[in-house]
Amino acid sequence: MRLPVRLAVAALLSVAGCAEPRPGSEEACRLDRVGGFSATFAQSIPMVPVQLDGAAATLVFDTGAGWTLVSAAAAERLGLLRNGAIRINTHGIGGQSVSMPGDVGQFGIGGVELPHRMVVVTPFALRGFGTQTPDGVLGLDVIANFDVEADFSTGAVTLYHSRNCPAARPDWLGERGNTLVIPPEVPAGHLQVEVELDGRRMLATLDTGANQIAIDSKSARALGVTDEMLAADHTMADHGAAPEDAQVHVHRFGQLRIGRDVIKAPPIVVVDLPQGAGEMLIGMSYLRNRMWFLSMSSRRVNIGPPPPR
Repeated sequence: MRLPVRLAVAALLSVAGCAEPRPGSEEACRLDRVGGFSATFAQSIPMVPVQLDGAAATLVFDTGAGWTLVSAAAAERLGLLRNGAIRINTHGIGGQSVSMPGDVGQFGIGGVELPHRMVVVTPFALRGFGTQTPDGVLGLDVIANFDVEADFSTGAVTLYHSRNCPAARPDWLGERGNTLVIPPEVPAGHLQVEVELDGRRMLATLDTGANQIAIDSKSARALGVTDEMLAADHTMADHGAAPEDAQVHVHRFGQLRIGRDVIKAPPIVVVDLPQGAGEMLIGMSYLRNRMWFLSMSSRRVNIGPPPPR
């Protein structure tokens, strides 16, 4: 069973500043469509068609990854230049690896062309997708350039100009939908929201690159989960963004609250999460078949109500 996790990368970014409209103003709240695409799914994980220097590639749509990643094999096929003198440490469930930067002159997604970008070239291929091995993952360094509306029931994804309009709500949200806020203490480039598990408030990463809901081992122990309990639980192999797979436990907790949604007796993977991932991951077992509107610049995520049973 697949549980990709966020990719923690230490990198230095230089961002050119420009005058922005006042947050919440009419100009800031204007919704301008710039592109879109149809996502496909492998093991319930959304896949994105992209163009890297004109060559077609398929990446995991991964809001749990801070940086866009390409496997070494895909980098060779796509002809991406790499700087072997620079090393980048990447961390995922299954361990740490040493990667290197790769250069993409033109990054195309959904009909939009982004200028020169750095990607992280890893020495391992992503596992757990059967015959549909992706070329890498599309991280928040690219996704955050847009406001993104996704219908995970159909795979339709629409890209809009990034805007700062915290009060905006999509028409489809309704009274039963969720508006989740990225708290002020969460640094830029992290998609984390508050959740409540068995009465304990935690920061959780909304992770479209993960199948399941997961909790960090230390947080599980703080809720009273003992080694003896875990030994009696079901185990499975985790295929993460790392060189090796990890054996993880699946423990059933009492109640998980995500905004207005309450999940009774949720089965949750207990694992050592990488630094920066928060205390939990909320994966596609929660997000699948829902509407979703993500605005990193507004620090808001709107998630539609669950489909009728």
